[in-house]
Amino acid sequence: MNTLLEFKDIIISADKNTLEIGNSKFSRRLDLTRGVPMTKSLHYGGVEHAASSGDKSDFCFIGMNFPEDTVHPCRVIDVSCAVENSTPLESEHVKVSVQIFNDFQQTTYIIEYFIYPELAAVTCRGNIISEVMPNIYWSHRGRLVNELNSNYRAHESITDSIFHADWLKPRYTVEFSGRTDYTDNVVIPHKTSGNGGYCGNIMVVANDEHRGFAYLQEAPPSAERRDWEEYDFLISENRICSCNWGIAPEEMCPDRKFTGYRSTLVFFNDETDFQYNLKTYLKTRFPANAEQIADVTVNPWGCGKFRQVVSYDFLLNEICCAAEVGASTYQIDDGWQAGGGLADLILYNRKVDMKFWEPIESFDGAFEQLIAQFDKCGIKPGLWVAPSFNVEFCDWQAFADMLFEFYKKY
Repeated sequence: MNTLLEFKDIIISADKNTLEIGNSKFSRRLDLTRGVPMTKSLHYGGVEHAASSGDKSDFCFIGMNFPEDTVHPCRVIDVSCAVENSTPLESEHVKVSVQIFNDFQQTTYIIEYFIYPELAAVTCRGNIISEVMPNIYWSHRGRLVNELNSNYRAHESITDSIFHADWLKPRYTVEFSGRTDYTDNVVIPHKTSGNGGYCGNIMVVANDEHRGFAYLQEAPPSAERRDWEEYDFLISENRICSCNWGIAPEEMCPDRKFTGYRSTLVFFNDETDFQYNLKTYLKTRFPANAEQIADVTVNPWGCGKFRQVVSYDFLLNEICCAAEVGASTYQIDDGWQAGGGLADLILYNRKVDMKFWEPIESFDGAFEQLIAQFDKCGIKPGLWVAPSFNVEFCDWQAFADMLFEFYKKY
């Protein structure tokens, strides 16, 4: 194979039908013979982690023809690679792009691989530009239509997939909860039990000594996603699929590129190695100090009774306490507004107007004093609001004007 690029310990090589990417830690060989990437080798620590027998494309997009379809085949039209410099949200790396075109559907896929120097990890991300909409029956009544012709199209979006070697086995997924309104259990492991879909941001595939690889989905927690699938990972025999591009198929439109979530393979030799390599990857992936890119916000809703305790005096004390624990912002949550609470919209579908968002009587004339307390404690003010989702945000202009008035006044 010809070397396309060398950078530090990273080597990218290719010939007419093969692309090999990797560094001193790992190598991944992709077969491009059928016009799409198919992983035939995944080498780490002197051991082969992939089965070479896989006959499916590493990726697909829901409602589109399977990329490996031989009746209306795809073709690789470009393979490129380049060194990309560091930014606050990304460390120095090599990006490899495989551009694929399907003439029948007039659809372009750009599958990108991110390789970092000396890291036992490789990241994959999909992009799609399509002249046709995904062929999905937009109803849960799909069972009532003739499914005879549905076997030619993908039923879930897959960012990346691996046919794993026989010595490996799917072990568990790790799901995260973003809704501390309802639970203090923010890390939820799920044991895998054979074929099927599983939720989570991490899928671990390993042997009994915990040697293997894990998929990390750089995406919101499962409950916060907007795509069409009901799960994040799919186990199908010895194939592990990292699903969820994060693209709502009904929002696609011609001539616009849609970019999916990143899905990262992290390799390891044991449990300690897994923890270390995962955290090293994340630290490398996001090189900036937290102070450069993050805002630590205290939100009081997790106490479970904020609406019962909220008052002017309560908030004066809360603001100081938030500063003491090192927060940069304190958010006054649901309960400051006179019109009612979020439950009125969520549970009872109430139609609200801007009067709903006037401060409660106990706050009358008190916002100025609260702002003074924020300044005194050296912390920024935040205010919880809820745009009118139950009218499809048609009052967005009045809502924006209201927020701007709060901004100018306080």
